[in-house]
Amino acid sequence: MITREADYAMRAVVYLSSKQDEAGHVSTIDLSEQMGIPYRFLRKIIKTLVGCKIVLSKRGKGGGLSLSRPAEEISLYDVMTAVDPRGVAINYCMKEGNICGRECSCKMFTELTDLQQSVATRLKSVTFDKLI
Repeated sequence: MITREADYAMRAVVYLSSKQDEAGHVSTIDLSEQMGIPYRFLRKIIKTLVGCKIVLSKRGKGGGLSLSRPAEEISLYDVMTAVDPRGVAINYCMKEGNICGRECSCKMFTELTDLQQSVATRLKSVTFDKLI
């Protein structure tokens, strides 16, 4: 399930993608107001996106937020795994680093692995230039 944090992060990146061709940066306040994201929560999300090198943050006069690279190089998968890596797993046993003692004998594991690969591939194929 997509968490509220991941949803807000995707909304923020969509908005920044739509402003990428315009000169300057977007203020966090404008982003918060335009996308209906609580300001305090957005600041936390932006900090994560900056740490994952998806968003750039510039302080001072003429500062604000922008994408770190073109929107066609940032996927839904990138953003979702940045803010909530557990959110892309379709089942507990599919979470990265999870070790399941039944992996060898579980007939569902193979099917879930195939489904997980499909979900990841699809999320990686949707880039933000397609969402604006």
